Amino acid sequence: IDAMEEEVDSVVESFTKKGSGKNK
Repeated sequence: IDAMEEEVDSVVESFTKKGSGKNK
């Protein structure tokens, strides 16, 4: 579960960064 949570966090951060860039 810990590994999954870490992976999800990474994916979320990447997605947020991509979304922020696309938004701007």
